[in-house]
Parts: sequence; structure tokens; C-alpha cells
Amino acid sequence: LGQADFAAQGGEGAVYIQGDVAYKIYLDPAKMIPLAKIQEISALTDPRIIRPREVLTDTQGKPVGYTMRRVSDGDPLCRLFTRTFRERRGITGGHVSALVTQLRATVQHVHDAGILIVDLNETNVLFGGKGSTLFCIDVDSYQTPGFPATAQMDTIRDRHARGFSTVTDWFAFAIVSFQMFTGIHPYRGRHALLNDLEARMLQNVSVLNREVTVPAICYPFDAIPKAYLAWYRAVFEGGLRCPPPTDLQDMIQIATSSSRKLSSDRLQISELARFPTTILSMPSFVGTDIAVTTQGLMVRGRLRHSDPGVRLALTPRLRHLVAATLSGNTVHLRDITEDRDIAAPLEASALMSTEGRHIIRSGAQIGEITWLEMPSGILSAFRPLANVLPNATELFEGVAMESILGACHALLFPHSSTCHTIRLRELDRHRIVDARFDGDVLLVIAEQMGDYQEFIFRFSPDYRRYDVRILPDAGSAAINFVTLETGVCLRLNSDGDMEVFNNRPGDSSLSLIIGAAPGTARVFKSGGQALIASENILYSLTSRAPAPH
Repeated sequence: LGQADFAAQGGEGAVYIQGDVAYKIYLDPAKMIPLAKIQEISALTDPRIIRPREVLTDTQGKPVGYTMRRVSDGDPLCRLFTRTFRERRGITGGHVSALVTQLRATVQHVHDAGILIVDLNETNVLFGGKGSTLFCIDVDSYQTPGFPATAQMDTIRDRHARGFSTVTDWFAFAIVSFQMFTGIHPYRGRHALLNDLEARMLQNVSVLNREVTVPAICYPFDAIPKAYLAWYRAVFEGGLRCPPPTDLQDMIQIATSSSRKLSSDRLQISELARFPTTILSMPSFVGTDIAVTTQGLMVRGRLRHSDPGVRLALTPRLRHLVAATLSGNTVHLRDITEDRDIAAPLEASALMSTEGRHIIRSGAQIGEITWLEMPSGILSAFRPLANVLPNATELFEGVAMESILGACHALLFPHSSTCHTIRLRELDRHRIVDARFDGDVLLVIAEQMGDYQEFIFRFSPDYRRYDVRILPDAGSAAINFVTLETGVCLRLNSDGDMEVFNNRPGDSSLSLIIGAAPGTARVFKSGGQALIASENILYSLTSRAPAPH
């Protein structure tokens, strides 16, 4: 196993990948899972459970790790909690319901084998596609008849239980599945007297209590099937401990309307355009009549691409709008301006766009798609910009995040043919949930031991220094900001309040506009113009002069 095979590192050990096999190597061989426990875990035959298989030994024949089946293209379940991720991937309430059904069946299979999961949290479950596949990992921590469990994430621990049992597993399932439906932990939100997780769980005061307020960006509770909503009330508010219902057929469509209107005495808000469905993104390098919606790419009132995950770029000479999608390991490019496909002999395992350019990861390289613009048509090519560890690097919006043996690095692409690699020690040992870079500002939502934080990094123009602001309790947050050409950054939080600050490190100026927009609104830009989208309507934003005293 070489450095290029490295995928991730946690508290116990490192994971490497070769082909279809993953290898877990313990940092301390004394903590290696006992061979007898591997034998007991072999009773789990559900293919969704990624259990230990073959034992790995060192040159002296001592066990130091094990192999397991590789999960390709799996996202940690915590990413499903954010509205922006779900809409970008086209994940509906029906897909979530299917994943909850799979998770329930998997937990039941574990119990039928006489085993407990114990640490059933959102980082120990992966999902792929739109709900077609679900996988449980970190199976070596399960409690088997001969080996009791020793660790459990605090956010899923049942404060009313002594020891572990099937009902404590179902309590953990209740917490995780509730977050899948709504995007919020059932004991988060705001309460006038009880804002501590410990106190709220002990006193059975959940977000279902009418005295608790939740961020506006969360999905409404009528997104939960009726039978499950009744079960959640009994578990979280009434202290009941029992398995969940099996019927998920009464799924209610998720409501998207918001009761809060776009209004502020500090902002001048003017409607610019309307689209058929909810606006997901607005490319900053074209006009305001082009948007990616939940239906796909809309150009001047016409649907030009049906994938809501499409990435857009602009060719430098002819200024053609190019749409890119990734299918398997093949990049598909289409010239929207000429309405024809572009020859793309490119293979990639990840794709993103930033400021009118496409960035892809191909093997151990990250690079930019370049264009050869000829009268007969446009051809594409690949320009490498950086070498990375392919299994330990993820592409987000405008940024790639790489973990090198637990040390976090951000790869930024502010200009064409440019890549800056920056060490971010604040994110070491964290799991990156989402990230976005724009105008020398990087926002990251990261998780560590069930604790979610939002990190706001601001970089100097030469990228040699930065500052960082850390916001706690970001479990329901979504990255929603834009940096204008003036250097002014607008960040809309999950309650609909807008922060206004400068993008340069060391600048302490910051103002807050309370109730600027619905929590589900999104901020964009077109050149130096600030934009905001609420559902399917696009508005312009300008500062309103203060009223005279």
C-alpha cells in the first residue's frame, strides 16, 4: 500500500484502497479487532453491511488490520441533511423514504443476528445515487455476543437508558432518520430555557415541542410520513422505546412555500425574472435570464439541459456556454450556444465549475478543461494543475479538499491555469460536509464527533495568509454566500438573516440584516450586482439609504 492508495484516517487507523478492496490498518495493532469478533460479525450477510473480511498481518504474522469491500462514490449520510445538497442531486422525499426503509431493514438484520450497532450515527452510514443504495461502515465497533461495545457518539446516546440494547439502537435510528427527513437533529433548535442538548434529551423536549423554534431552512415536519411522525412524538416527547413502524406509504410531498416574504428596510429588492421551478444556481458570468433550476438548465425561457446537477463554463474566445455532466468516469460536454455535443475524450472521477471554468479530477491529477475554438466546432482538452491523492480528495464548488494522513489542504482555483494549495490546520481530523470558494472567501461545514461547525476563511490576494471565523452548532446550516467584485461578502444564514462583511483577512467590519429573506432563499451575483432567489423568483439587491433622523 502506497501513499496514492490512502483514502482516510481516523482515531483508530487509516484506510487505503486498491481496486475493489479497502484496507483498514490500525495505528496501534493492539487495538486490532479480535479474530473471534470478526468471526461473530460474519453472521451479518446483508450486502449493505461493509464488514471485515480477511485479516492483514505484518511481516511477523501479527494482525494489524483487515480488508473489506470498497464502497465507490458513497457520500456520508450527514450530507443528506442539507437542502442545497438534496436539490443539487435531485433527491426527493421519496428517495429519502427509500433510504430510511433500507436503514430500518439493515438495523433489523443486525438485531436478528444477535448483534447491536450501538454507534449508529450519520457518519457511519454511506449512501449513493438518489436513494438506491445504502451502506453501513465501521462495523468493527458493533457489539457481538462475545465483545461488548465501548464507544458511542454523544448526539445519539439515550440519556434514559442503562447500557446498550435493541431499543437504544432504535433510539439512535430515530435521531438519524429524523434528520434525514427534516435536516435537523430532534433535540436542536432554540428553546427559551433549555438549549443544552443534555437537558433537552433528559427532559424530552424536542423540536416537535411548540416552544422550540427551528431554522427556516429545515424541511417542514409534514415531510415526515404520518406513521413515523407519530412514532417520533412518542419517542422524543413521550419517552417511548420501541421499533419504528414499517409503513412508509403515506409520504406527504415536501412543502416548498415560505411564509416569510422578501423585505427589509435596509435593502432595495426588485424582481428580475421568474423561472418554472426553484432556482438552484445562477452563473455569475452570464445574464440573469440563465439559471439552473430543479428542472434543469433554463436559458431565456427554454429548457436546454434536463440535469439539475449540470456544471457551466464559458469558452474564452467565442464566449459559448458549455454544459458539463459526469456519467460514470466520462465527461459529457454540450455547446449550449450551438446546441451540439463537444468531442470530449476526457475521463474524470469528479467534476465542478468555478467562475466560468470546468475543473475535473482525473486519476491523481486535478486540472482545468481547456478549449480549442475552431470554425468547425469546439474541441476540449485537459490541463493538469496539481497532483493529489485520488482517494483522499473531494471536489466541491470552487475548491478541492484533500486529507493527507489527516492533515487538511484546500486547493483553490481563483484564475485560469492557477492552483493554490493551502494547509488548513483548523480542519484537521474533521469530515468535510460541504465547501464553497468564491472571491477569496472559503466557507466549509465540517463535522467531528457529531459536532458540526461552519468555518469562514478569508485569504489575502497572494494566498499566503488567511484568517478564520468559526461558527458552532452548524448542523442545520447550508453554505449560502457570494463575494461581489467590490470585495463585499453577503452570507445568508439558515434563519434568513444576512451577514455583510469584507473578504480581506483582518477586516473586522461586519453587519447583520435581520430577517432579510426566507431561510430557503439563495444569494447569487451577476458581475457586481447582488442577486437573491426565493423559490422560482430572482430579485436584485441594493442597499437602501438609511432614513434621516
